[in-house]
Amino acid sequence: MNKYIISLLALASVFTAANGQSPSIDPSDRWSDAVFGNNHNAVVRKTYIEEHTAPSLSGYNASVTYYDNLGYPEQQIEVGASPDGKHIITHLEHDYLGRVERSYLPFTFEFELPEPGTPGYGNIFTPPTIYRSDVNSGQAAWYTARYGAQESARAFSEREYESSVRGVPILETIPGLGTEHSTTMKYSVNIQESIPVIALDAESMTITVSGTHPDGSLYKHTVIDADGRQVTVFSYGTGRKYLERRLITETSFSIEYADTYYLYDGLNRLRVVVSPEGAARLEQGQSYAPTTAVMQEYCYLYRYDHRDRIVEKKIPGREAEYMVYDRGNKIVLTQDGNLRPTRRWLFSAYDQFDRFSCF
Repeated sequence: MNKYIISLLALASVFTAANGQSPSIDPSDRWSDAVFGNNHNAVVRKTYIEEHTAPSLSGYNASVTYYDNLGYPEQQIEVGASPDGKHIITHLEHDYLGRVERSYLPFTFEFELPEPGTPGYGNIFTPPTIYRSDVNSGQAAWYTARYGAQESARAFSEREYESSVRGVPILETIPGLGTEHSTTMKYSVNIQESIPVIALDAESMTITVSGTHPDGSLYKHTVIDADGRQVTVFSYGTGRKYLERRLITETSFSIEYADTYYLYDGLNRLRVVVSPEGAARLEQGQSYAPTTAVMQEYCYLYRYDHRDRIVEKKIPGREAEYMVYDRGNKIVLTQDGNLRPTRRWLFSAYDQFDRFSCF
């Protein structure tokens, strides 16, 4: 059984068809045949920019998404979206597990919908369709005509995945450049990293540096981009990021990193962020209260209420900022270090639709 869904939300309409057959949207909307007159499942989204009492051929922006037999998006077409009124198409290719393997750069093409009964329309069984079966060759020809065969040889991005159960990406190649200009991802655990253990007392907001993390206790994810910039993230088994380490310089004699630490309370809420300047000043066996110079000048501090809303935010080099919320979780009062001596607050007002109105 074919199912068709029609919904109207304000001035936006969404038309959905299954099994690649034409739905009964409206007899006057000939785009129905152009979209669904093929063997591919498709979803059409029409956002009306003019008021209509019924579906119409004009006054809306339309996009079409085609799906393959396994339900993965295959082509995305923005109808008449280019400056000269042509259609913009983006094509994706998936591997045998449904992961995006190749993403092509968009290009434009023309498609004029003939009137039913005219020679260009075909017949009721094979109406003209906006779906591009020649999308690969069409895209290559479009870029070759504008940039030449050599420059347009790689008008797409590629992604390679690890041959394991995890199937995580390990290589991403950007368009227009050879495979030597790629982003590489590596996955491992901490081995002989000497990463300090920084404990947080959530009540007093005091941090203590004591010992180092044992080998294999943190997951390690390293990303090296096309320009050689390297960022390594160490995280707990729960997925929480503990340390972000950026490579600054590397020579035969030394390596310099910029480390940023993220500390959480027992409810997994981010409470303290230690900046690289602050991390460089931490010493083993020492504790740092919120009033110390390291915490005041080089750390971000956050406090929450019983509804997990930030009510106090302290950023390096300035006084703490307080926030008060209404019952709808909207900020209505704020106070920074300049307002606090005069006991004044900045008030924010909202209209009946919860839109910001004024201070």
